Formats: sequence, structure tokens, C-alpha cells
Amino acid sequence: MPTPDFPTPDPRTPAGRESRADPGRGVAIAALLHRLNGGLNNAALAFELALSSSDNAADDCAQTLERGLAGVEQASRAATLLSLMLDPSAVAPASSRGPYAQDVADILRAHARRVGCEADADRHIASLAGNGATPADTVETLLIAMLTGLGALESRRRSVSEIHPAT
Repeated sequence: MPTPDFPTPDPRTPAGRESRADPGRGVAIAALLHRLNGGLNNAALAFELALSSSDNAADDCAQTLERGLAGVEQASRAATLLSLMLDPSAVAPASSRGPYAQDVADILRAHARRVGCEADADRHIASLAGNGATPADTVETLLIAMLTGLGALESRRRSVSEIHPAT
């Protein structure tokens, strides 16, 4: 029985204790790991196709290898965002903001679709348009926007499920 001295612990997740104060953190970790896995999987398939092509034109092979490279880049960005989320003292990338912003927007849209709150994601995605002064500011801002957006979507999902419990 929980008491003020011994409150009910937060639920345990693979990413650690699920924080009631930061409900988007676990969702963010899962989404970034999913993108990392997907990117590597896409790259592996593209490289396998390129290596197995025998009579295909060089253009087809080059296009397949470009898709593989895009998969590796997606996985790398996801790993970077995940490492910055888990260790804020990690060094931010010096690369451009665009691909990271697109990744965060994709994650917010996908989660909003999954929880049935698609309209709520739009304002969080709109916040990604700002520019930071340095790459560190930029990536940190994107990370905060992702966590804020996912947290808001999770709070919305929880409030809707409390109002309309599953039957």
C-alpha cells in the first residue's frame, strides 16, 4: 500500500523507470531505436540487392547504393539523437539541421497516428522551423521539441483513455 513516505514506484520499462513527469522519454527512446533499426535494415537490404545484381545497369546499382547510404545516415542520426538524449554532455553533431528536423517530424507524426491524435502533432512539428545559433543549440532544440511533443501526445492519449476506457 503506497504511503507518502513510500509512493507507488513508476512502472519499469526497458529504458528504465517510466517517468510520470516526462512521459515522452520512453516513447522517444523507442522511436529512435526503431528508426535506427529501420535505417540499418534498409541499408542492409539495399547493399544486398546491389551486390546480387548481375545484369542490371550501373544506374540501378548506384540508385540502390544511394538508398543504402540513406538508411545508414538515418540510423546515424537516430543514434546521435538517442546518445544526446541519454547523455546531454555528449558532443552535438556539426551537420545541418534539416535531416534531424525531418526525423523528429516523422517521429511525431508516426506517434500521433499511432495514438489517434494526428491534429495535435501539427503544432509541435511547426515548432521545428526555428534555427539555433550553433549546431549544439539546433540539435538540443530539436531534442527538446521531440520530447515535449511526444510528452504532450502521451498525456493526451492517457487523458482520452481515462475518459473512454477500452471495453
